[in-house]
Amino acid sequence: MLAADYQVSRNTVRHALDLLRAEQLVERLPGVGTVVVAEKYPHGLDRLMGLTETLREHGRVTNEVRTMGPAASPAPAGRAMR
Repeated sequence: MLAADYQVSRNTVRHALDLLRAEQLVERLPGVGTVVVAEKYPHGLDRLMGLTETLREHGRVTNEVRTMGPAASPAPAGRAMR
């Protein structure tokens, strides 16, 4: 459940989903729930592209480092890497 995963109230999740619905990024379907309806960005598999290069035709994209430092890996990744 999103509320538990992000440690927020159910009302906060509902409000966030309402905002995404208003932007036509998600749709609520009876008996299914909320699903993503936004168009996927096409990219070929013939070469590796970064985010900026992939999204260039959709407008200006900037990348910014917000924080830097060591971080613990999630437990499954740590076990896989030993």
